[in-house]
Amino acid sequence: MTSTPREYKAVFPEIQVISNSDDKTYIDNLKIMAAQNLYDTKTGNTIKLNDKLSKQLNISEPPIGWWASEKWDGIRALWDGEKIISRGSGVGKPKVYTYVPEWFKLILPPGVALDGEIWIGRGLFQKTSRLSTLKPGRSYTQSQIDEMWTTVTFKVFDIPSEDGPFEQRMDKLNKIVNARKKVWKNTEYEGKSVFPLQVTGQVKIETIGQLSELYNNLTAEGAEGIMLRAPGTPYETKRSKYLLK
Repeated sequence: MTSTPREYKAVFPEIQVISNSDDKTYIDNLKIMAAQNLYDTKTGNTIKLNDKLSKQLNISEPPIGWWASEKWDGIRALWDGEKIISRGSGVGKPKVYTYVPEWFKLILPPGVALDGEIWIGRGLFQKTSRLSTLKPGRSYTQSQIDEMWTTVTFKVFDIPSEDGPFEQRMDKLNKIVNARKKVWKNTEYEGKSVFPLQVTGQVKIETIGQLSELYNNLTAEGAEGIMLRAPGTPYETKRSKYLLK
């Protein structure tokens, strides 16, 4: 990726079904990768992988050999290469964020989709959730909303517009984020907050004990939980056994 300016263009999904209601915009056909539970709710045992692709990719039963990361208690959101979209809304459809500061949008890569969470901090879900509907007007000025966004981090964990295995997508994601840091240095907000585009860290799980220790340490610090990702797997636009919580 270069520093050459590129056009902001929606790339995921490539063809979007857009609807409007009550001054809000929705992407009706947006589908992203959703998680299943690690433990079967009926038996209490870890779920089993018995599909054809799991066998082809030689994926081990979870959680051994899987990637683990913190489950962020924010708002699941997608940058489609042009705009930020919240996964859900009061009407059950993915909603475009009403207003995003230009300086925040500037750090996001044009024409590349990013999947992640808009996050302010542990235990601050309610404060984070209202951001998608805020817009300059009678309640808040543009400068006031811009200031609110200085506390926001976009915790990114995938590139849905890219093919290839998970590790390959993560390698590209790190390169993209490092490149956008150069853009961040040219904004007036550089120095007023941490760089808001962050890659979610992943840890390879080798033992059940390691997973339990990681879970206990994170939740003791206020984290919501842990996400598990199957190694070598593609991005699926559905509820997937390759992404567990």
